[in-house]
Amino acid sequence: MCNEDVGIEAQNGGILDFIPDDYLGNSIGVSGTLAFFIVGGTFDIGIIWDGDDNWSPYIALGSAYGFDASVGVEYKQQMKTDKTRFEIGDYNGFGSSDNYGVSIVDFIYGGNIDPFKSPLFEYGATYEEAGGGISYGSPLGYTRQFTYTLVLSKLFK
Repeated sequence: MCNEDVGIEAQNGGILDFIPDDYLGNSIGVSGTLAFFIVGGTFDIGIIWDGDDNWSPYIALGSAYGFDASVGVEYKQQMKTDKTRFEIGDYNGFGSSDNYGVSIVDFIYGGNIDPFKSPLFEYGATYEEAGGGISYGSPLGYTRQFTYTLVLSKLFK
């Protein structure tokens, strides 16, 4: 197995597919959420990069429902649902995610949404993402988040 073959396995449509690392996106950021049942907000500020070594700062703001009060650091990987190469510009736009927190450990699974075609509860219109992190806050929490992400390099092109 050569270096180009190292990747993650992702489930899409019930079939496990092998995705090379240079087809994935990666992001690391600082995030925070404050949600109490149906009222809440969230933010995420960080850096995203792709397999072609393109990178950009990003900021995501949105609403959340569930129960959580936390701030922390997270790492996520993004994968295009059609198995093509992820580019940093793909991160721009509307997204949704499920976020779970137990003690200081957080788990995230989500993706982008098309608010005009798909229900808000169905993410993965063109990409999905998964990751985790470490946070300080609620000892146990769950939120569903709806955000808009702005890839800042797109402002200057």
